[in-house]
Amino acid sequence: MSLVCRGFTQKFFSRGFLNSLPQQECGIGIDRRIKLGKGGAVLVGFSNFDERSKAFLDGVATELNAPDDLGHAFRVTQSVFYTLRDTIAMEDSRALVGRLPDDITAMYEDDWDTAKERTSYETSEDFYNAVRENSLSVAEDLYSNTEVRQAVQAVFKVLKEPATESMWQRITDQLPESLRSNL
Repeated sequence: MSLVCRGFTQKFFSRGFLNSLPQQECGIGIDRRIKLGKGGAVLVGFSNFDERSKAFLDGVATELNAPDDLGHAFRVTQSVFYTLRDTIAMEDSRALVGRLPDDITAMYEDDWDTAKERTSYETSEDFYNAVRENSLSVAEDLYSNTEVRQAVQAVFKVLKEPATESMWQRITDQLPESLRSNL
């Protein structure tokens, strides 16, 4: 039986990290488990993440004022990534992931349809609604508009660090003007 877990890219399969397990779960390594829920997976442990990837998630968790909740940071980062990659030009996405740690790149590329036409959002609210729609656990992580706005700001603040200034400018130029003013 082969089980595909939303939450991880084909890269993990090609590196041999995911194994076929019972229908209700799939695992990475021995001490990192993913529990499948409605529409996706929730990562429970992060001990196998490379140090740079863990530092990235630590940064997001700290920005969210939840430094001990890497699961929350993982889920909201993934929701923002799913929305961002469908918004910005493919070459900008590729340039960005080239500067990210391996496990964070895998999160960004997970379940990505690169042939899909880019989506343009008129307002920050449209972007926030898309982030909420891409959430693996809306009720737990991104229930209110304030939570979504904070999640986007937290992820973007940490995401900006590995990007060059010109790369970041190209990326933010593709976002709604009302969102750019909040970043």
